[in-house]
Amino acid sequence: MGSWFKSKNSQRNYIDRTPQNIPMPIGDFDVVHKNRRVSPLTRFWHRNSRNLIVVIALALMAIGSYAAVNRPVSEVYAYGGNIVVDSNVLTPTSQDMYSGAATYLLRPSSSTAVVGTAATYVSGVAVVGTCTMNEELPLSVTETCRFTWNSTSITSIDTLALDGSGIWTRTYSDGTVVQFEVPSQGSAVPAPFPFGLSV
Repeated sequence: MGSWFKSKNSQRNYIDRTPQNIPMPIGDFDVVHKNRRVSPLTRFWHRNSRNLIVVIALALMAIGSYAAVNRPVSEVYAYGGNIVVDSNVLTPTSQDMYSGAATYLLRPSSSTAVVGTAATYVSGVAVVGTCTMNEELPLSVTETCRFTWNSTSITSIDTLALDGSGIWTRTYSDGTVVQFEVPSQGSAVPAPFPFGLSV
């Protein structure tokens, strides 16, 4: 009986210290990434975005400059007994008075000068302009103008080109320069309209 007890205890206390090889993955546990396909356009944008932005900015500047230089020129002229200002026709209502989108008074000042006065609205602000046009053909045709709104006043000197183009060049006292024209079918009249002014 004692031998059985000993052998039983020896079996219970026996620890198998033989090395055991258990297969376990011990490499990297990186997350598996799917290879996403990047479109050629996206790759091109990432490589060239700065250059493209510069090119687009230069193109917009060129378009703006072209539009500023080639913007439609306003027209002011007398034709068929009316005064035409761009697409607006001012018709006579009494002697020397015309009305429509603006009120316009035309009267002689001397044998070589005529005065035009107009009242109109620009951006909801009433503007009164007066221009005295001097005809000293064939030397020059010029006019001096004054524009007033609220408590602001500004003057201009206008010169009509004598090359047959009918182009007036107006230089405001603040340095702003604009052009307007008399088409071939019209006659030059004073132009007391605030073209190009920020009222």
